[in-house]
Amino acid sequence: MRMELDVVYATFARAALPEAEALLAGADLDGAEVALGGVRRDRAELWILRPATAAGALPERAAWARRLGLAGDDAATGAYRATPLSDRGAAGGDGPVMVIAFAPPDAAQRAELDDYYEREHAPLLLATPGWRRIRRWALDPLAGPPCTRLAVHDLVDRDAVRDPAVVASMGTPWYERLMERPWYATAGRPPIARVRTPVITCVDSSRPKA
Repeated sequence: MRMELDVVYATFARAALPEAEALLAGADLDGAEVALGGVRRDRAELWILRPATAAGALPERAAWARRLGLAGDDAATGAYRATPLSDRGAAGGDGPVMVIAFAPPDAAQRAELDDYYEREHAPLLLATPGWRRIRRWALDPLAGPPCTRLAVHDLVDRDAVRDPAVVASMGTPWYERLMERPWYATAGRPPIARVRTPVITCVDSSRPKA
C-alpha cells in the first residue's frame, strides 16, 4: 500500500525542548509518528508525520508555529505532502531515529540521490546490527524550506552511528562526490528521540525479497 503523508517540520531554540515536550504531551497526535530532539548545540527539531488528509499539512504547521512561538519565522517551519519511495529493513522497536530532509535543486540530482540511497547507502547501513529500517519519501513543499526528499532512519540506539562499518560507508567515492554538493553536505543530523511508537508504513511492496 502506498500511503501519502502530511509532514510538519519545526526548528527552534534547544532551550525550549522541555516546553515542546509538554506541548506534545497535550496534543492530539493519534496515528502520527513524532520525533523530537536537539540537532545542534543550540537548535532542536520537531517532525510530525501522519497519514495525509484533505486539509493537508498547512493548518497543522501554522498551529505548531504558534505553539512554539515561530509564527513570524517562515524558515523555521515547513509543511509537505510526502509520497513514498522506498521502505527497507524491519519495522518495530522504539529506538531513536534520524530524520534527514534534502533539497537537491533539480531532477538529475534528485535521481542521483535516490540511486545512491537504493544502490549503496541503504544496503551498507542496513547490513550493520544497529540499523533497523530506512524509509524515504518524495516531498512536495507547501511552505518553508524547499526540501524534496525525506529519509527516516530507525536505529537500535544512538551508538549505531559509531559502528566502524557505518563510519566506513561515509568514505566511499559516491558519498564523497555527494558531499561536494552543499544541499547534501549540510543535511546530516544526529539521532533524536522517537516520541510516539511509529504506525506509518512507507512502501511494503518495495522491500527486497529474501
